[in-house]
Amino acid sequence: MNKILSNPKISVVIFSYNFEKYIGECIESVLSQTLQPFEIIICDDHSTDNTHSILTEYARKYPELIKVHIHEKNIGIALNGDFGIRQPHGDLLSWMDGDDRWLPRKLELEWKALCENPEARVAYSNIFRIDSLGNRIGIFHDSGGYLPPSGDVFFPVFSRNFFQNTSSIFRNHLIYRSCYDEIGYLDTSLESLWDWDEKIRLAARYPVVYSGQALVEYRSHPGGFSKQNHEKHLSAFIKIYEKYVNFLERYAQEDRVRVKCRLESMIAIKLPASSYNEKYSCLNVFCRIQSRFKYLTNEACQSITQENKNLLEAVERKAVEEFISVSSKRIVLKNLLKNMMLENKKFNLKHIVKSFIPDWLHASINFFVKK
Repeated sequence: MNKILSNPKISVVIFSYNFEKYIGECIESVLSQTLQPFEIIICDDHSTDNTHSILTEYARKYPELIKVHIHEKNIGIALNGDFGIRQPHGDLLSWMDGDDRWLPRKLELEWKALCENPEARVAYSNIFRIDSLGNRIGIFHDSGGYLPPSGDVFFPVFSRNFFQNTSSIFRNHLIYRSCYDEIGYLDTSLESLWDWDEKIRLAARYPVVYSGQALVEYRSHPGGFSKQNHEKHLSAFIKIYEKYVNFLERYAQEDRVRVKCRLESMIAIKLPASSYNEKYSCLNVFCRIQSRFKYLTNEACQSITQENKNLLEAVERKAVEEFISVSSKRIVLKNLLKNMMLENKKFNLKHIVKSFIPDWLHASINFFVKK
């Protein structure tokens, strides 16, 4: 038997910044793995709380296993991440944030999935969402009779339509270290979402396999990076979309339209009024969606509309409001009533009317109609 198969050397990389409340739980969850890691590398981005002393104590207690890197100054999450995934000496690696936790069989079952699917180079697990106290408050994918995707997962990764209950992608995946030599490391020019960028490149090149269980606990709390820097997130989202949109050319036209409608709608509704972007204004996105639908069958249009119902409804409403702000009401009614995109005509009319009246009046109308 191949030595790597019988005795895999797995490096675990932990990224830390001001996680004194959580870093101990994180490290203990790695130490409790049924398949023990070859090394644990912790990269701290110059924490200003008590994280350093906690890390120093763990390194003293496990000198052969735990290696700690503390940066002399704060270099940012992307540079710290890129630095971290360049450090391992194992054959495989898995990385995590220092406020998250793993269940004991995480490495074991992901490694088992890779062994059973030798063509795959990446394995991942379902994810529990936990609060600041460690209580489970949700899960990324409810079974619903089907499993999260395996194999060629570029389409669900790029479209951010991977798990059932969130637009997030898999995280803390187990990967052969050699993959980074082939696809490159992290794009440190991005101020956010560099992990999505990394997963897009992985999914475009390698088959990915699901472990079969929820084995990761992702902590959602006010101090987490995902709760901060909305404008940086949005800017990175646009850059990544435009960077990889041409990768869709290998897919059928219906699938290309499906992803473009979804991602451009996500951009449009997240744009704050103070950051107007003509290309991704709801009005222009709405018009592009209409234009793309002209080349698809009615069945395809209905499928895309239903799959992205909430997104498209939000874009449509904002498009009407943007159009009203620059056009006369007569022109708005003439054009939008003529070019309704969604199948439900009553819904379109409701949104158009709602744009002309105050919210308090619309609420009152709804109340009396329901009565």
